[in-house]
Amino acid sequence: MPQPPGFAGELSEHIDKKAGRPPVAGKDDKVAEAWRMKAEGMSLRDIAAKLGVSKTTVSRWLEEDEEVQ
Repeated sequence: MPQPPGFAGELSEHIDKKAGRPPVAGKDDKVAEAWRMKAEGMSLRDIAAKLGVSKTTVSRWLEEDEEVQ
């Protein structure tokens, strides 16, 4: 026998509003440090290793920061 309409409640009651990855702690400081290291001629791979993030993350941070300027 099918359940009556609304039996499971509203969809909004079942959605986790805190889903996804947590923000990177100290991201602004890390982005600034990445820019400093890049200006010194360090590679994205070396910057990523020093900051404890992926090379892709460093690349994305620098691209996003350039778009804002």
